[in-house]
Amino acid sequence: RHGVDLCDIQNTPIATIKEGDEIYFNNNIAIPIPLIEVPKDAAIFFELKYFKVKKKSTSIKCFAFLEETRLKEGHICAELYKKPVDYKRRKLSLLTNQPVFLHLDLAIV
Repeated sequence: RHGVDLCDIQNTPIATIKEGDEIYFNNNIAIPIPLIEVPKDAAIFFELKYFKVKKKSTSIKCFAFLEETRLKEGHICAELYKKPVDYKRRKLSLLTNQPVFLHLDLAIV
């Protein structure tokens, strides 16, 4: 909750499949530190970005996060929140009134 990076930012390739309201990345992300060393109040953030053609830059559309207590193997759903990203998790606003989630399949290696 102190907003300190525990590891470097990782970028995924562009989504591989877009079907209706769903997008699929089909990408593996490795956490470069052992889970036992992740502080109890830490969280992993996922920022969903898009490319602004006119400005030729990327911007954050929304974000999700997993707190340390949810880092367990299996399927996980994380709520999507409006930007700006709040790394301290104090002022969070859901992306929409409808339930919208980031779905992850977490494998502990």
